[in-house]
Amino acid sequence: MEVTKQNFKEILPEVEEAIKSAEFVTIDGEFTGLSNGLITTPYDTPTQYYNKIRNGAMDFLLIQFGLCAFKYDKMTKKYTHQAYNFYIFPKPPHSSSPDTRFLCQSSSIDFLINNGFDFNKLFRDGIPYLNKKSHGEQEARLKIVQEQRAQSNSPSRGKILIPPELAGVVHDTCADIERFLFDNTTESNELECPRLNGFVRKLIYQEIYAKFPNENLILDTKILPDKTYVLVARKGQSKAQFEEERCQREQKELEDAIGFSSVISLLTKHSPCLVGHNMLLDLCHLVNRFCFDLPEDYVSFKSALHCIFPQIVDTKHLCAQSPLREIITNSALSPLLETVQKEPFTKIPCKAGLPGRGYSISNEKYHEAGYDAYITGLVFLSLSHYLQSHPPGGGGGGGETSPSLPLSPLPDQYRNKLHLMRLTHYPYVDLKGTEPTPDLSHVFVVNFPATWKSNNIADLFSSYGPVNISWISDKAAFVALHKKGEKNRVIKDLIRKKKNTGDLNQRTEYLVRTYAEYTEPKDKSTAPPSQHSKRKRTSSNNSDVAVNKKLPGGGPSSSTIQDVSSQNGKKKTSSQTKTEHTTPLSPTLSKQFEENTDWD
Repeated sequence: MEVTKQNFKEILPEVEEAIKSAEFVTIDGEFTGLSNGLITTPYDTPTQYYNKIRNGAMDFLLIQFGLCAFKYDKMTKKYTHQAYNFYIFPKPPHSSSPDTRFLCQSSSIDFLINNGFDFNKLFRDGIPYLNKKSHGEQEARLKIVQEQRAQSNSPSRGKILIPPELAGVVHDTCADIERFLFDNTTESNELECPRLNGFVRKLIYQEIYAKFPNENLILDTKILPDKTYVLVARKGQSKAQFEEERCQREQKELEDAIGFSSVISLLTKHSPCLVGHNMLLDLCHLVNRFCFDLPEDYVSFKSALHCIFPQIVDTKHLCAQSPLREIITNSALSPLLETVQKEPFTKIPCKAGLPGRGYSISNEKYHEAGYDAYITGLVFLSLSHYLQSHPPGGGGGGGETSPSLPLSPLPDQYRNKLHLMRLTHYPYVDLKGTEPTPDLSHVFVVNFPATWKSNNIADLFSSYGPVNISWISDKAAFVALHKKGEKNRVIKDLIRKKKNTGDLNQRTEYLVRTYAEYTEPKDKSTAPPSQHSKRKRTSSNNSDVAVNKKLPGGGPSSSTIQDVSSQNGKKKTSSQTKTEHTTPLSPTLSKQFEENTDWD
């Protein structure tokens, strides 16, 4: 069901009941952008990965949120779902509130438009929101505005002299208001005055209230549809009564401005099992936009997230664990749905629990957040039932679990772990513990001139066997040894001796560091940059790199394993070449890239 500010209040109780009674709730989000240019490398640590999200993605907006509640019906012994597709847009609750500034990424906007996203509906009818911090700030600001307004209407304030050039318009308008006040022949209780600037309106306020302090007459400024202001006089209501009602109305508007944050509060209140697909970015936005600013510290972030959402399952993480990883070849959401609809998985039917509150796979609406949340739920049902009948280490010999039975809790190895895209050695965030620490002593970080290409890097390490190159920027790269036992020679030859490159036309400085030195640098000024940089290629059609000391040719933007051996005094490249799809031009958490290719 589509939810905007027009029906949000009406639907909210229904949403709460759906969350409250659900076996699990799936979520998905759409954003105005995904990355401000920071890139993710295969050798990032979870801390570095989180910092890149925090510093590189939080200035974008979450503009559509999908929520789908799945419930097990004991009477029919089947699952049902209720799906909601929220349009979200931060609008200031009143004129004294500051506007929200945010970033847009052109490729993301283009992608959403091509998939039918209605930006007119977003900007016109998007649900506003305030988190607790913003609500407190707005409340304090509103109190100041109300106090200033009361002081400006106080008779103790000095009278403003009317400039001669404005005396005529002030006198005429005040005369119109006075006639309106004592005219008993008209049924209207409101008089709209001619359009006047703010200073003239203030003078009229002053003159009328000074002349009629005890009359049931109030003056107000009304905003017209074209955003212009007019002075309005109303009779039959005292000024004190009007101010009281005005303050109550402003307070109600402020409470209403909490808006979509109420949905997140419901998820926190009822604590259902929260399921998503590759959901780290979604969760970061939920915390940052609707709860509080993301903590600077990674450990604090994990603790806070687990406190807010104590039960989390990432279906992307499930697919990367045994026994699922042995049978799932593509964990992108769309092909994953196709996979779980066939053997050895069980297709589990799941109809809408209420009319107009559901989706069907026969009517695809990919990249609509509500539909994607629904698909994630179908995938989770099939994966969970498979895991119940094929537990890890069980050899796949468990009996089939009937889809007519409710789900049992998943083992700890599947819960509260969030998948990390493109991280080779740290595949997930562990919200309840510490991630395993891999041995990366064979990985080095090399700084070099911007003119260097992959050939030059491979040439530098040619004495130590094949290497895997992952670019950090145009002046830095990770280099992983295929022959890990050669790491001590690299430390001795390239780090301790700090050589210069050989056989190049000009001698150029380079710097080699161990991975440990890179992750905990003593001098941050030596850390390689991590902004977008263009890579050099050998050619437009070939990503393989042939190492030749005489020809410092270009290398690929993706990582390659170079097997450089000596034969008759010449260098040659073996046929063993491995390419990782971690191009330096891919943005951090490039969910957009995933959705445009295989939609991971």
